[in-house]
Amino acid sequence: DVQKDTLVNKRTLAVLIGAKKTRLLLFVVLLKPFFNLSFFMYFFDANVWPALFALLWLVGPILKVGKGASGKALIPILVKTGQAQFLFSMLLLFSLFF
Repeated sequence: DVQKDTLVNKRTLAVLIGAKKTRLLLFVVLLKPFFNLSFFMYFFDANVWPALFALLWLVGPILKVGKGASGKALIPILVKTGQAQFLFSMLLLFSLFF
């Protein structure tokens, strides 16, 4: 969508930083909660490891984005990332309170 946004003068983040950096930013945003969780587990001896299983839900979307998915191909990827966020939240909640 970067090309279409550029043509109509939309100033989205993807247009401003470029497609390659946008993909890198997506990887960072998707993986950061898992690094934070690992840090939390190590330093606070928390038993929240079940939330790491949500990372498996992100393997497909990360690979597809890495291969250059764009346009309408991103819609199922966004669905999967939303599902992964929900799964991560529920597993973390379960780990903390049960």
